[in-house]
Amino acid sequence: MKPLDHLDDDIRDHIERETRENIERGMAPEQARSAALRKFGNVARVMEQTRDVWRWVWLEQLQQDVRYGLRFMFRNPRFAAVVLLTLALGIGVNTAVFSVVNTVLLQPLAYPNPDRLVWLGTYDPQIKRDMVAMPEFYAWRQRARSITAMAAFGYQQAAIETPQGAAQITGVYGAGDFWKLTGAHAAAGRLFGEEEQDCLVLSWDLFQRQFAGDPRIIGQPVVMNGRQVMITGVLPRNYRFQFPMWWVAQHPEPVEAYFSAPPPAQRSMLGTQVVGLLKPGVPVAQANAEINSLEKHLWEQDHGPRPLPVVHVDPLQQQLTGSSRRALLVLLAAGAFVLLIATINVANLLLARATLRRREVGVRAAVGAGRSRVIRNCWWKASSRRWPAVWQAWHWRDGPSMRWCASRRSLFPD
Repeated sequence: MKPLDHLDDDIRDHIERETRENIERGMAPEQARSAALRKFGNVARVMEQTRDVWRWVWLEQLQQDVRYGLRFMFRNPRFAAVVLLTLALGIGVNTAVFSVVNTVLLQPLAYPNPDRLVWLGTYDPQIKRDMVAMPEFYAWRQRARSITAMAAFGYQQAAIETPQGAAQITGVYGAGDFWKLTGAHAAAGRLFGEEEQDCLVLSWDLFQRQFAGDPRIIGQPVVMNGRQVMITGVLPRNYRFQFPMWWVAQHPEPVEAYFSAPPPAQRSMLGTQVVGLLKPGVPVAQANAEINSLEKHLWEQDHGPRPLPVVHVDPLQQQLTGSSRRALLVLLAAGAFVLLIATINVANLLLARATLRRREVGVRAAVGAGRSRVIRNCWWKASSRRWPAVWQAWHWRDGPSMRWCASRRSLFPD
């Protein structure tokens, strides 16, 4: 049998022995028992302290507090509904805002070495976006020493003949180290090589929707924009293209296919976007200085002493977030302020109900509740006028319970 099962009997025996000893000293039976109780102290308090040693008190107290909270809610359903709705509003707003901030600002890109990925661009004031000519991209890729891999990509729409009929698809052409930087691998077939022409890699959704998930189409030609191209592979279901895309505002459709780079005859007039992978330990500033030096040399060869454009090299994560970073942080602060207002409103509602608990605080302290239990159950409902009662409960010491309560009759109003 557990020690707790004998605790009541042990306390009772101790008090009875003390009572008998007092009687033997010449006290009356009632006086002897009162003296024994005074000497022993608060029975409930001693039992509580003893139980604290023999069991996981915090777990039991947590269960008791949860049950008490549920009973309080059921006794006051309207009040509980107002509190829950207020807190739900504040928490819900913060959860939604933080989900967006976490996805956009905090989580790294789902690519290999995301902290070393950089964006290379030359701002074109005519089209108001970063564009790089294909010849420049190939020259940078060949001569840059601070960048170990470089890829060019661009938006392209195409009409394709499928077993389900003609379809308009949104795609991206990739050149250079495109597949290396994205870390992609084929779920079926293979990814086209850097020098291959007229090749096509399908996204998983397009593969299922237009080709019914038939693996026999891998390696087969299809007609795209009036020209035959070969389907080399299919990307996994969870693959997502995360490079910055200026065309999203005009064409928000997801990327459904990936095309090989245009043939050399079409590259000279083609504007593209460029992403690179820094060598380990190379800072962004060093890569920026090197690319601008290369661009200056190339520009003087082709255009003479005319003013040359400035190339900027930025971390890819920064390019993705852009001006939205400040807006998202402001939105996160606003969400936190909404939660603060919600919690203050709930605190005010609880303070308004604090006067209903004066008697309960006194009873809890009288029957032996510990200081932490009393404070935990009443501090958040105590109004400013009732703080002296809570302070008295905090400084309560072992002793006769009723004598303690009698000295604080303000806790028990008539």
